[in-house]
Amino acid sequence: MAKQKVFAKNPWISIWTQPRKTLAQILAYNPRHRFVLLSGISGLASLLYGAQSYSLGMYFPVWSIIIGALILAIPVGMLMIIISTFFLYWTGKLFKGKGNFLSVRCAVTWSNVPNVVNLILWGILFSIFDGFMFLNTNLCVSGDCLILAIIYLLMIAIGIWTFIILICNLSEAQKFSRWRAFFNLILVSVIFGIINGIVMGITMAASP
Repeated sequence: MAKQKVFAKNPWISIWTQPRKTLAQILAYNPRHRFVLLSGISGLASLLYGAQSYSLGMYFPVWSIIIGALILAIPVGMLMIIISTFFLYWTGKLFKGKGNFLSVRCAVTWSNVPNVVNLILWGILFSIFDGFMFLNTNLCVSGDCLILAIIYLLMIAIGIWTFIILICNLSEAQKFSRWRAFFNLILVSVIFGIINGIVMGITMAASP
């Protein structure tokens, strides 16, 4: 009953259209609310995308990829959220952010709600293309190109909306404008890009 009094609307639904108001209610209730569950959802979506990007179906059976993703989903999702929070929290100080680490982590955590739809789309992809979705092959060869195009467009749209929700959430958690939240995210994206470039450079230099 207490949860119903805190949330005027279901936060899983209202976060889509009223992210700032929804996050304010979650922060007031418990900034740790659904952290583990949303970490698992985020981690699973990211692992499935990674399995497809790196064509893991060429090296592992499909069942092992799925089981591995399910087992690693929560720890991977937690790690991703915590790392993102760390950079957003400390760089947010440059933009005069007032939120603490836990409130910023809550903002990042609840921006992952759209990944629920992504997982549904992954389920549709798997039901149509089976193990081929994890292979380095043109899925259109097996037909259903229109369905594939629609699903990918929906995933892109969800990615854009996730970014918008994150901007609004970060703005609420840090008590600064949406523009500051936007540039805070851009700064962190640049930092991640630099780190990724350095790691790739070291890897390529070390490879025979």
